[in-house]
Amino acid sequence: MAPEGKTIRVIYDGLLLSEEGSTRIYEGGWFWGHPRFSPDGSKFVVSRVRTDHSRALNTLVELWVMDVDEGDWRLVVKPEDLPKGEDGLFRMPAGVTWLSDSRTIAFYTYPECEYGCLPSGDLWLADVETGAITQILSEGEGGLFAFSPDGTRVVVTTPTSVTMMNADGSNRRLLVAFDPFLLETVDVYYPVPVWAPDSTYALIAIASRVEGAEGAAWYLSDVDLWRLPLEGDATLLGTLSGAFPFPSKFDALWSPDRTHTAYIRHTNPSRETGELIIGREDGSDPIVYASGKDVGFLGWAPDSRHFLFIGQGEIHLGQIGAPPVSLGLPAYRSIDEYFRALSFYWLDGETFVYIVEVGDMFEIRVAQVNGSYCTIYHSSEGIDNKWDAALVEAEAVRGTAR
Repeated sequence: MAPEGKTIRVIYDGLLLSEEGSTRIYEGGWFWGHPRFSPDGSKFVVSRVRTDHSRALNTLVELWVMDVDEGDWRLVVKPEDLPKGEDGLFRMPAGVTWLSDSRTIAFYTYPECEYGCLPSGDLWLADVETGAITQILSEGEGGLFAFSPDGTRVVVTTPTSVTMMNADGSNRRLLVAFDPFLLETVDVYYPVPVWAPDSTYALIAIASRVEGAEGAAWYLSDVDLWRLPLEGDATLLGTLSGAFPFPSKFDALWSPDRTHTAYIRHTNPSRETGELIIGREDGSDPIVYASGKDVGFLGWAPDSRHFLFIGQGEIHLGQIGAPPVSLGLPAYRSIDEYFRALSFYWLDGETFVYIVEVGDMFEIRVAQVNGSYCTIYHSSEGIDNKWDAALVEAEAVRGTAR
């Protein structure tokens, strides 16, 4: 189902999957997780938990990188490479993101602990070719981050601020300050920035509590949309008001070209019914594109014109300025015939990968917008933190088991 001249790569729990079969390239299991392909699809980074029974807290997290074409494994980051905190504890790499050069990864750390650890608020870069590790921000100076596509700038968000700086940490300036926002869970709220494709500006959506709102504040909030320029002050583009499932927590609010917004607004306190709203970059000219029970937005296609959403139990293909088309792919069924669609990942404007839960089994499927699909893997275990996908130029895939 891959486009002509292309190869689909899916990594799941140590297996490299395709329509033709699977190749085991690392052992998988509980000790491995969060694989991420590089932008060019030639490599992936994966975290590995290493046990050390000589210590009270006996698990340490490492980052490994594999060159898929060459079958070459590299240990890129281990806790011993990073300075311990003032508490004397090791720092574990997390939140790993590739930069656009497919050579550099960025990450923050958290202190070793049993559970409920908060990020250390730092920022690091690692060159996967040379192994060089560079600290950009010290503990407490950072938070969530997003590097520009050209790799020259980075936006950093904390629970109370949005800043922008050069990629080396210089010339940092405050763009937006806001009040802390508590989620339903114990999680701390960090708004998620996104960059324009040409790196000339960034966008961010920041939620605020609605006074007197009934129910969970996570779902009942206003969301301010901000434009973040390379120079000068941030501009408030507009405000989304209503009860909706927190679009600012994810990066799917804006289309890839940043010209449109899409989000779900709930229409009753139980959150069972809602409306899919499509608007412009600043949230203006909103239209109700679809509505009903359990309507859900699944993400924009790379062409920024099409998108996937759930409606009436099926997956639909939407399009700016055109009515939706059902793909004939179920998204969920009755509890007696348990079935639900989970994660989605667009490969190009015609092809996407998604996971479905069928009874007590999980399937990874490659599908096209004409409704056809093939199942490339079955699993009896959860998949969400163990998989990623990429579309690369067609070539022989070679890998070595570990």
